[in-house]
Amino acid sequence: MPAAVTTESLAETIGVKPTSIRVRLCRTGSYFGLRPIKLPNGRLLWPADAIDRLATYRPASPASPATLDPPARRPRRLSLPRPVEVQEGAS
Repeated sequence: MPAAVTTESLAETIGVKPTSIRVRLCRTGSYFGLRPIKLPNGRLLWPADAIDRLATYRPASPASPATLDPPARRPRRLSLPRPVEVQEGAS
């Protein structure tokens, strides 16, 4: 049994696309509790027991949708008044 598996082989084993694993890792910092080892060339190696750990994954604190904070909104852009050009000689 290998000490670590690639993202592609992990994805194939659990039946998802490798991109799905990478996106979740990027957004949350882990893939359902698993953290890979990042190699100097940028590739990711996942623990060999990843499949077993995914089968028994339990979130640390389950949150119901009613208790989640609403998504943050981007601040509105303020529109500033345009400068008024002053014409010389006008009274």
